[in-house]
Amino acid sequence: MVSEVKSITPGEPFYVGLYLQHDPGYHTYWKCPGIVGVPTQIDWKLPAGFEGGELEFPEPERVHMYAILAQGYERDVLMQAKITPPKNLKPDSEIRIAGQAWWMCCANECNPDSRELSITLPVVAGSDVSWDEEWRPVFEAERGRYSVESEAWKATATEAGDRITLTLSPDGAQAKVPPDGETEKMIAFTEDGWFDSNKPQTIERLPDGGVRFTLTKAAVYLEDEIPERLRVIVQTPSGWLKEGYSRSLKLAPVIER
Repeated sequence: MVSEVKSITPGEPFYVGLYLQHDPGYHTYWKCPGIVGVPTQIDWKLPAGFEGGELEFPEPERVHMYAILAQGYERDVLMQAKITPPKNLKPDSEIRIAGQAWWMCCANECNPDSRELSITLPVVAGSDVSWDEEWRPVFEAERGRYSVESEAWKATATEAGDRITLTLSPDGAQAKVPPDGETEKMIAFTEDGWFDSNKPQTIERLPDGGVRFTLTKAAVYLEDEIPERLRVIVQTPSGWLKEGYSRSLKLAPVIER
């Protein structure tokens, strides 16, 4: 467990993170792993009055669980969360931020593990933030890899049988049409497991510069209700927008059935 700050101030939110380092060939999983795997999680154990947020996941990557395609990370990755302390903290004290973390680390076999992790930070008066100069750039870099939402692309989704068709069309001046050479590198990631991460994805380029993905519904869906929207992240190496980091575009079009 690592912190973006060296000290905390009463009532001022700050970020801590779970930093995972993978041996070569191994991976852990994104918040939605696909058809295999378990997402990394943390159960906060905080002092009275503190509030711990959910882990924030950077954009997913395609990983291989033996011969199965899943959604996760092979690179070293930081998943961060906002911690909000109470306003009545006493300066010149120390606070232990702890949580029980779970993860599944896989290559040709899977290794689940759980461990309590913690970090102790001093409480100081005043509003000036004392950044941890070693870890703050890592936190900022990971926030820069978050999936983005934009109205520059219009998305529609249709479903018939076990086939889902997702169509993207440029719909604004900020839309950046990816070059044709990137088509085979595009990937659609499911946010809720509605389509199968392991099935082939057919990708077509359209005359208006848009893209059409044909996806396969998952055989098993773990949520209670059939989704009304296709919650999906589409990824292309050069990005979908003319400004900012936009390799991964977050979409949720209504599914027409």
